[in-house]
Amino acid sequence: MPLRPAVLTCWLSVLTLSACGGGGGGGGSGGGTQPPPPPPPPSGVVVTTANAADVVTVGAGLVEAGVQLTLAGVNPIVEVLNDGGLSVSRGCGGGTLNVTVVDNDMNGELSAGDTVDVDYVGACFSGPLNDEATGSMRFDVTRFRKETGNSFLLDGTLSLPGSFIVGQLDTVSVSATLDVSVIVRRGAFEVLAIAIPPAGEFRADIRAGGTSTIERATTLSVRRFVEPSLQGDRAYTVSASAGIDSGLLGGDIDCSTVPELSGPDINDDPVAGRLTCTGSGNSAARIDSERADTGLPIAVQADPEGDGSFVNVTLPTGPAQWGNLIERALFAERIATVSLPPPAGDPLLVPESLALAVNQLVDAPVTNRVIATTDTGVVEIDPATMTVTRSIPLAGSPGALALSDDESLLWVALDDRSEIQRIDYPSLIAGPSFPLGDSYLPGFGPRDVFQVEVAPGTTDLVVLSTPNAVEILAYDNGVLLPETIDDFDTALPSPRAFVFRDPTTIVAVDDTSTGAAAFRLILDPANGLSIDQEFPGLSGRLVGKLKLGNGNAFATGRVFNEATGSVEALLEPAFEQPTFYSDVQVDTSTRRVLAIGGGVDVFDEDTFAQVGRYDTSGVSSKTLLTGDYLFIARTGSVDRYLLGDLQPNLPADPCVRTDVGGLWIDGTYVQQDCGFTEAVFDAGRNRLYAGLPNFSERGNSIAVIDPATLEITTWVPLNGTPKSLNLSADGAALYAILDETSKVIEVDLETLVPTDVTILGFRLTQPVLGDDLALTTRAGAEFVVADNEVGLYGDGNLIGSRSPFTGATPDQVFTSTDGGTAITRDFDNIAVFSVDAGGVTPLSTLPGEAFPRRAEQRGDFFYEGPGTRFDFVSQSVETVCTLPPFAPEVDIRVGPDRGSDLLFYGAIGDRNSFLGRQTIDLVACDPVSGTVGAEVSVFAFKVLQGQVTQVLPVSGGRVVVLTDTHMVLLDRPSL
Repeated sequence: MPLRPAVLTCWLSVLTLSACGGGGGGGGSGGGTQPPPPPPPPSGVVVTTANAADVVTVGAGLVEAGVQLTLAGVNPIVEVLNDGGLSVSRGCGGGTLNVTVVDNDMNGELSAGDTVDVDYVGACFSGPLNDEATGSMRFDVTRFRKETGNSFLLDGTLSLPGSFIVGQLDTVSVSATLDVSVIVRRGAFEVLAIAIPPAGEFRADIRAGGTSTIERATTLSVRRFVEPSLQGDRAYTVSASAGIDSGLLGGDIDCSTVPELSGPDINDDPVAGRLTCTGSGNSAARIDSERADTGLPIAVQADPEGDGSFVNVTLPTGPAQWGNLIERALFAERIATVSLPPPAGDPLLVPESLALAVNQLVDAPVTNRVIATTDTGVVEIDPATMTVTRSIPLAGSPGALALSDDESLLWVALDDRSEIQRIDYPSLIAGPSFPLGDSYLPGFGPRDVFQVEVAPGTTDLVVLSTPNAVEILAYDNGVLLPETIDDFDTALPSPRAFVFRDPTTIVAVDDTSTGAAAFRLILDPANGLSIDQEFPGLSGRLVGKLKLGNGNAFATGRVFNEATGSVEALLEPAFEQPTFYSDVQVDTSTRRVLAIGGGVDVFDEDTFAQVGRYDTSGVSSKTLLTGDYLFIARTGSVDRYLLGDLQPNLPADPCVRTDVGGLWIDGTYVQQDCGFTEAVFDAGRNRLYAGLPNFSERGNSIAVIDPATLEITTWVPLNGTPKSLNLSADGAALYAILDETSKVIEVDLETLVPTDVTILGFRLTQPVLGDDLALTTRAGAEFVVADNEVGLYGDGNLIGSRSPFTGATPDQVFTSTDGGTAITRDFDNIAVFSVDAGGVTPLSTLPGEAFPRRAEQRGDFFYEGPGTRFDFVSQSVETVCTLPPFAPEVDIRVGPDRGSDLLFYGAIGDRNSFLGRQTIDLVACDPVSGTVGAEVSVFAFKVLQGQVTQVLPVSGGRVVVLTDTHMVLLDRPSL
């Protein structure tokens, strides 16, 4: 359906009704002058067929003006949130937009109680208003609550201290005070509610019938609610009401949406509801939002007698303006994201806080206390009341601390004195301190302490690590034992974290930028420490202490399994949070992992799938898990959270589906807002399998998708991000490389349960992290994996030897139909290997081309995006399809149809299309005849970031296109 001309006309000047097709202009209030005072309260106006147009124009105009002013005031605040600072100043056409947060509580960020000044200077072009604006606004924040990720609920009062001028040709002057509630999601925002506060006012220059007049609303309320469903539809309702003292009409009218405007999906026009303005004696005028062939709500009627007998009247401007309110102000995609209500419940964890700056925390479960070090001493905290019960000053600067199992002795490191002090507990009486001496490494001076622990079952046997000399040491009652662990891999300063597995076994992490490893250490109470076993390349991203789970050890990044010596999983925060977690805690009783970053992300310890996400408004590596609480020490405070509040709260299906048709495009398609890593089509079961990355909601899993609707029917939880997917030849199993875990998992497609695990092993000191896999039946093997080596794997292990790739790191690997040949390729080379019982052996290297990332195999060919294919038999590259010119400098992807000879090529094009939208460009080709069909371009409803990553022909004459951020279901182009 084409865009409606009447609505486009309205977009030229959103507050001037004269711009919406008819209704004379006039000079308005002009040049920034103050509006005149409102007229005395009128006694009411009788609505007739002659003045019905003016009645609905005034009513709709004041409602819309309130919405548009909200957009102009809130959008700059969203810019400040995106920027992360307290001010924004930028050019905007011929003027300047200045936004300043008055940080009244001086916490360095926008929060409740702050004030935001917004100044449109010198005919500044406003994107939300789509017009030039001049004037100032002030937003007093009454509530600011972070929801999930980069999502905020913002309440406040928007006031205009003077006139606000909008428009190049037609000038509108507005003054207002409005209570506003919005939700901000990843840089866009949605209006939830607008109202005039009890002591507020709202005036606007409204034009109707060739007359310009200042109209005054005494009450105004606009509210929107959107109800999501698992099917992806989002039914909505919009209610609006206004009480108006009208100088133009010489009386008062009341306008309201009865019934409310509503529809089955927010991306479409309303199918029900109307705006009715009632005057004296119940006489009324109304605009019905009825869908006609044109899609315009055109039914304008009047009821002069007030008896319910409405007759049609001619109203050239009102319907277009009311449609403009619905389509542009409340639902336009280029202003607001796909609308959802605030999440069910409250994902913002509200802590009990104690105003106290602490360095480290330990649990004393026997006495039911938490012990902490401050800059001057040790304090004891009652976790139930969050009060300091006792404190003791110390001579140095206390840092790391540890408590013996029987809670009789507390050991505290004094960072500025290179000492460790013993404190009797629970009497909390300071005992002797013991010098730690200088580090073994010349030039690093006295030993600082990163971590200290008391050996289980003892009181005086203490193990500590130092960050400056790469050491782990053991002391017996302050006497250094002779056997020490030092200089693991490097002499560079770096923390060494450890945890007791049992009284004599320690798991330690050597965390460096390269060569990080895990170790099993043996503690001899008489002699000290020795290395029992090394697990190379398993740690990483360490900030806080190491934690133990039910069989796994947790750093703040990777999780490793001591029994198998493999990377078990990767915990990775969502993109709106820090690049790594600052600490991790393991609740072994509930088998949940709490990863602390910008909030608390909850993972299932068995599957490592993320099940919850909560905001705690700040990052800290000083955390403590007790039986009932999670403690996070921040700058100046200790926050306590109830573990019972950390429940799974992610939606069953985090991917938002949108069925699109007849709005801005011809035809229909389904668009799903999820960035999958890779997908495969199971024609036998008519299912899609798509990997969801770790940092996504429901990440570390494979989504099982109905290709007819793109509905996710179920999930297969995994221990990592599915990076490369492949179906077995018999269609019984799905194989997936788990990114950053050195593992391949096999999933039984009948039960959808992971069955076998293959450990890829190590190369020197680093784990093999596969890039791509291809299946083979040669030599009893299951698959070939390529990274910067090529290996043949079967029965969960490496078969034979690996062979290094002779060029750069390959990004894909293919095997011939007989399984005897493996082909790898990168941007420069195609390498050929033989596959036999001895493993993989390099045969030759062929010059390659700068092919894009995804090639697809069919039989003994793999097809490239530019229309070429590689022949396994002749080992040559040939052109099979001469493609039409796609948009310049785009990556082209190819998808072979499993049910025919056809190939389908796709790309994202037209990046400067109307309203910022893009197109998906598709073309079909027969590689046998070389026949290429006409290029088909379909408008994407939302901007598709990145590139097309896959093209997958599926059943029903359709094709699925994956981009970096979306999955789209389209009709196949014809040949």
